[in-house]
Amino acid sequence: MCPISDTNMIMETQKRKRTAVACHYCRRRKRKCDGRQPVCTLCEEANNSECEYPATEEHKRSIPVDQTAEILSRLQRLEQSFTHFASLPPTSHPQPDDHYTPTSHTYPPPSQNPSPESAFPSPGYGPLSVDPSLHIPSAAATPVAPPTEPCITAPMAIPMSHSTTTGSLLQSRSAKALLGDYPSDVFLRVESKRTLPEPLSLTPILLSQIVFPDIDAEEASSLVENFFDLVNPQHPILDRDDFEHIYRDVVGNPLQADLRAALVLVVLALGRAAVDTPDLTRDGWLPGVDMFTPALQVLLGTWFNSFGDTILLPQGLYLAALYYSYLSRPLQAWRLVHMASTSIQHYPIRHRSMRQPLEEMHTHQPVTRLCWAILVLECDIIAEHHLPRSGIDQVIENLPFPRCGNPPDPAMLSWLADLSARRLLNRIHHVMYDTASPTTNSATADTFASVSAELSHQLGAWYDLLPSAIKPDLHTASGTALSVDEAIMVLRYHAAGDIIFRPFLHQVCGMEGGAVAGEVVVENAKRCLGHCRGYLDVVEYRLKGSCGSLEIVLHSTLAVILLLTLASLSPVLAETVPDIDELQIKAISLVEKWAFPGSSIESMLSILRTMRSKYQILY
Repeated sequence: MCPISDTNMIMETQKRKRTAVACHYCRRRKRKCDGRQPVCTLCEEANNSECEYPATEEHKRSIPVDQTAEILSRLQRLEQSFTHFASLPPTSHPQPDDHYTPTSHTYPPPSQNPSPESAFPSPGYGPLSVDPSLHIPSAAATPVAPPTEPCITAPMAIPMSHSTTTGSLLQSRSAKALLGDYPSDVFLRVESKRTLPEPLSLTPILLSQIVFPDIDAEEASSLVENFFDLVNPQHPILDRDDFEHIYRDVVGNPLQADLRAALVLVVLALGRAAVDTPDLTRDGWLPGVDMFTPALQVLLGTWFNSFGDTILLPQGLYLAALYYSYLSRPLQAWRLVHMASTSIQHYPIRHRSMRQPLEEMHTHQPVTRLCWAILVLECDIIAEHHLPRSGIDQVIENLPFPRCGNPPDPAMLSWLADLSARRLLNRIHHVMYDTASPTTNSATADTFASVSAELSHQLGAWYDLLPSAIKPDLHTASGTALSVDEAIMVLRYHAAGDIIFRPFLHQVCGMEGGAVAGEVVVENAKRCLGHCRGYLDVVEYRLKGSCGSLEIVLHSTLAVILLLTLASLSPVLAETVPDIDELQIKAISLVEKWAFPGSSIESMLSILRTMRSKYQILY
């Protein structure tokens, strides 16, 4: 344990009246807080003047639910509700016919002083997993497996062999009957064979051989504005003031082969990619590549000899991965986000070895935000492609959510909502779709329906606990415009709902002639279709321009329209999709815009056109 400094000794001996509301730092230390605004004495002397107070009733009156403490409290309540559900005995789980509606369930109140390690525990579900291409087994025909003791603290990572990819969906019996046989890794094969333009090559060169572009100050200023207006709000790893200091120094002098110049150049490249319109007639759509290529070469050349010396390297690598995502290059994006992850992990490992909690450091917020951003980008990629993991999910288990300011930034609140949604999606992958789990074929119909109902409750809880300042309307009339942040939250909601209830849709669509599905199965299949339709209604607002989640959004678009089409062919569900023609046309038009030659998106478009052609001919 580190010795207490002389300053702290004096502070401890001073008699101070305990304030009515102590700041978070003093609460965590169990010290008396003098309540001085905006920075209490202890934080000024021992916490680099970083001082935040919980929202009081007075604050809530001026900014109704938008205080930092409120959003963190809501996130904590959500995570605690996951643990609460996991700890219930099987007989207490929500029953299959227990339909969740927002605000219909209460959750345990948050603890007063959660520690960073325990504030957001992972739920402890047993490893129940069911491949969506399989029918739900009947309770009478399937033996019940011995119960498996859940691990409450185990991280809920996406399983290596999960079956929620679009390729897995194409392997389902109903999809094969309509489209023919595709390998489950069809899109990974396409991307592996895809030609990579020379400017995007990941082959490093000597730093002395890098050629830098001439930077026009006026154009660069505009690109920086683009980045902070259109990119950073959804990927807030850079502080504007900190970046401006670096930016002025870099552009005011000849460019050097260093990380500061690389960071500036990749920001400029993303500022271009965020507003450029793709031209599929050209050999390659490479917006801002003249700035990106030298930045990439600096990052690659530095990475081999860097071991956690500066945060600029993982920040630059993450933004480079994001640039590849904007260009729909998932394999290159995965490679660089993996490199960014192993680089940033030096920080929590180093602080852990020093027994110094990372969140207490003055520089902890950039590190914390970057770790979370890496998790989301990596998970979005491996949700569709079976690729090695970087281990960032293990780090996240011991990190708090990032702070969002006081008063909070609405964009940061929306980002926190996206982080918690990604964790819930990972949980669904882990619980329902781990094909390597020994219990995959041992789940009874009742157990499976119970787990789906439970996860649906958690999805509703996620939505209920969103602060009103950012909470989107899930039932917005078709044609009503949504902001990008609203669209992201609605898409996450419907993507989660789709995969929660997708196995029931597979069962109904795969029934033999004359077979009768149970009422609960049909109802849950219809709920899946409701989420599919909701996703398709909103996706256009996320694809106004390119984005870091371009490929996964389009994969989900293919998945939902395929499920809607399969439902339209089912005698039981056909009446729920009377407008399938219009829906197919809409999906095709959305994918067409981004069907880069040789890409997996072009393959998606081909599958969509095949689906529509066969549907028109045969039905």
